[in-house]
Amino acid sequence: MAKKLEDEELGAPTKVSAATSQAIMQGRQKKEWTQAQLAKEINEKQTVVASYENGSAVPDNRILAAMERALGLSLIHISEPTRPLYISYAVFCLKKKKKKKK
Repeated sequence: MAKKLEDEELGAPTKVSAATSQAIMQGRQKKEWTQAQLAKEINEKQTVVASYENGSAVPDNRILAAMERALGLSLIHISEPTRPLYISYAVFCLKKKKKKKK
């Protein structure tokens, strides 16, 4: 059986962090919404909301942004999959600026 390209080259996809799952669930409960009500607000299926809350979803910034708007939360900074890339880029930019000053 052939391995998936992602598994071979990039590793298995990162799942939603526990902190993100918890924030979504708490935000939804604070509004006293069911998963189905949140799903309707963001034009997704209830199973999508459930997968984000139970941590089995692969983060999608489009869905996270819709949840942010609906719940009045900031979720994207909580989601870790791309964070190392941003940190690496920021360090690269800082090093580049220091070289220019010399």
